[in-house]
Order: sequence, then C-alpha cells, then structure tokens
Amino acid sequence: MMQINIFALTAVVFASNSLAAPSAQLSFPLAKRTPGDGSTYGTWSACTQKVTAYNSYGCYTNNGPSPTQGGILEYYVPNNMLPASMLTKQKCYVFCKQLGTRYAAFLNGKDCWCGSSLNGKKTDSSACSVSCSGDGSSNCGGSTAFSVYQDPTLPATFDATKEATNYQYQGCFFDDPERIIRFAYPVLDNLNNAGTNTMTIESCLAGCAAKGYALAGLEYARTCWCGGNLRPGAAKASTMSCNMLCTGDKTEGCGGTWAIDVYYNPNLDSSSPCRPTISS
Repeated sequence: MMQINIFALTAVVFASNSLAAPSAQLSFPLAKRTPGDGSTYGTWSACTQKVTAYNSYGCYTNNGPSPTQGGILEYYVPNNMLPASMLTKQKCYVFCKQLGTRYAAFLNGKDCWCGSSLNGKKTDSSACSVSCSGDGSSNCGGSTAFSVYQDPTLPATFDATKEATNYQYQGCFFDDPERIIRFAYPVLDNLNNAGTNTMTIESCLAGCAAKGYALAGLEYARTCWCGGNLRPGAAKASTMSCNMLCTGDKTEGCGGTWAIDVYYNPNLDSSSPCRPTISS
C-alpha cells in the first residue's frame, strides 16, 4: 500500500520510494501560472506535429443508446473544431493524437470520435462505405456504422493487472474545468466527475491501466481521471495544493481542489507522442 504521512500532508511524502523519486518522468514542457482557481487555462485541440496514419481496425456498430449517438468511444470532436463538411481521416487523427487515445472512429462521412474504450460490435465492412466529406477517395464509416482505426505507436497488447503497478508519481498539477487529463473514470466521457466514496490510488491506477491509458490522476479526494496525454497549458502546482486524503483510504493522498496528483506509466505511452511546445 502507498502510505502518506497524514501529519505532513503538505509535503505529500509517500513511503514508496518509486513514487517519491520516480524513475520514469513524463517529458512535457509545462506552463507557469497562478494557483488553481477554477478558471480555464487551456483547451484540447489538434496535434500540430506530424502524425503517423492509423491502422484500420474494422467496421463497428455502436453499443450506445442509438446506432449514431454516443458510446462507441469516449470523445466526440465537436463541429466547431472539425467541421462536418471537412472531415478527412488525417484531420481526425490529429485530434485523437493530442488526446493520446488508442482509437479514432468515423461515422456517416462527417463525424470523428476518439477514445481507448471501444464499445461496439464488429460488422461487415460493407456497412462502412460512406465517403469522407473532405476526401471523396476515402470512406469514413456508414450511416449507422463506424470505421475504427488504431494508433500504431501505442502498444497493441498489454497486461492491465501488471501495468497497474507500473505507474510513477509525477507530482501535483493544477487542474481546471477543461481538465488536464481528459477522461473521468469510470464514466470515461464525462467532464463532471462526481467521484466515489471508495476512491484509492490503487483503484484509480487499475481503472486507467485497464483502458491502456499512460496517465492517471486523482483529485478532490474522490475523483479519478485517465488519459494518454497532458493537455496544453498543464502546470505544476505546489505539493501544498494536493492536500486531500482519499475517500477510500485515509492513509493515501488524492489531490485537492483544482489540484490533481498525476501518475505516469511509460509502458502504456506512445512511441511517438504528441508533446506540444508550451510557452512559460
């Protein structure tokens, strides 16, 4: 168990040596800013670096509430970021790459989805025959089916139980309403994470590892966040900001108010991640 000295919370001193002095540091240029106050300091956007084309993973029907609404993957790229009339595979890939997700999915020639939790059933490729709105030479799903593609730079297979123990503590970071780690766990498409009364470090890391996410974060004593990348604008906070005990284990620290304890597993990271340059 990862212990914390409850009489010196502001120091956040973990008994585990691997967490106190991580051997795997996330290489990411960090912004400088004032303490977390609930204001938004950045947004998720497209990766500006060169992105390797994803590999075809098949045609899928959706297990969500309807064939075309939600559920296939965690994140829908909104039209104000990627207009429905301009969809190409590459334009979708760069959004998914910034998020660090395993999959990109296309629907009806105009919709782009990103995520690592694929919630669908494989179907015949003939169901994915609608041309991409921005590239008539390529198909982007069907009217009720999704063309799914996989990022080849992420590990194709992994042992989730083993990888849950391979996260390294990276420190306390500021958070804001747009979230520096994008996906709430266990509801992976919800920015308003209510959390749980049984939150522990171990349960959060296990949940993120099960989805193959390299990053895990704990916040406000009760919430867990998973993702493949830190959002542009991420900034390190003082350890004093992460001063709350986990609701499920009062010997562990679980972030603070707009402050998130971040963990990183290099085994689950991309071999070619999108790490944007951030001005300080």
